[in-house]
Amino acid sequence: MRSRADEPFGREFISQAVDLLLANDRDGVSRLYHDLIEKIQNAQLPLEQFARRERVTSKTFSSAQKKRSAAVAQGVAVGDYITVYQKKNGELGLIEGYSGDEDKECLLDKLYKFACRLREAFGDEFDALFPSPGRRVTWAQQAESAGQRKLELF
Repeated sequence: MRSRADEPFGREFISQAVDLLLANDRDGVSRLYHDLIEKIQNAQLPLEQFARRERVTSKTFSSAQKKRSAAVAQGVAVGDYITVYQKKNGELGLIEGYSGDEDKECLLDKLYKFACRLREAFGDEFDALFPSPGRRVTWAQQAESAGQRKLELF
């Protein structure tokens, strides 16, 4: 469920979601997801929550897959660490140069992927409780919609 490469907001989401699941609070997990969506959209998620720490290795400078990391790791010794985030333009940036330019769509997509790790626990309800970034709705809209469906049954 967790990886060292996961951003802190994702690790926290999974941890809190599992606690809520163990307490049988499925709606609480969905609220947590929607609250994070709002924070990301409104630039309220602290930088430390979406930046990730990467170790500079010899592959950082020689691998085609590591071009983005190599661009920000210039002058950093192999074995040292850098803390990076993805910018709106798709490049990586060092946290020291952060200027409110995070890639929110990428963060929303990552949040959805974290939520997808819980898909089996929610079964058929998953898509309604955790809409993909392309079909985002607010928690209030979701609750209102669910309430309307219940009323229609009576």
